[in-house]
Amino acid sequence: MRFPVLVIERLSAAVDYFWSAAWWWSLRCWFAERRLSKALEQYGENSLEARRCTLRYQELYFGIRYWRAAPPLVRRAIEAAESKGVPRADLRLLALNRDVRQLDDRILVRRSWWMPVFACAAPVVMTCNWAYLMAFVLVSPGPWFLKTVTAVVITSLYWVTWPGFALYSTRAYAAVKRSGAMVQETGRSLIKSARVRALSDNSGV
Repeated sequence: MRFPVLVIERLSAAVDYFWSAAWWWSLRCWFAERRLSKALEQYGENSLEARRCTLRYQELYFGIRYWRAAPPLVRRAIEAAESKGVPRADLRLLALNRDVRQLDDRILVRRSWWMPVFACAAPVVMTCNWAYLMAFVLVSPGPWFLKTVTAVVITSLYWVTWPGFALYSTRAYAAVKRSGAMVQETGRSLIKSARVRALSDNSGV
């Protein structure tokens, strides 16, 4: 029983990898790594160009890990939240949908009124569309073999498409409900500690 579970898990991970466009961040990170290597060879590790390429590479590498790049303060909040036990799967969904945002010097997690509405409507719309196509195929004239093949093809397309739609609807809303408060609190604590550190540094001058 372990082998089928592994196959399903890897297939699900591959589908998420495709629909999240994490492959795009991997490609961009690969080019950024090449540029960083050239900058280190030409200008040295202490040059401004090497520093700029390093910062860009770090941003894109974050996009590989969490499926989308983000501003520095948001990156710090998400990474700190994972170190506190928030599942990376939830953090990826939050980063992918840009639900973690920086407002001035605050970290906020989006909780719009339309998110639960959209999350509930998404599977209903997909199911109704699939049912309509299935009914259309069944009532159409033609041999049953052709109808069966068509039904299997349509069902397979919906089976592959729905996980991608869910990334931005039902799963995104579930991630906000599960981990949004923890991520926002982590961001708040990071900013408080940074302010205390800045005040301590100034008081010593």
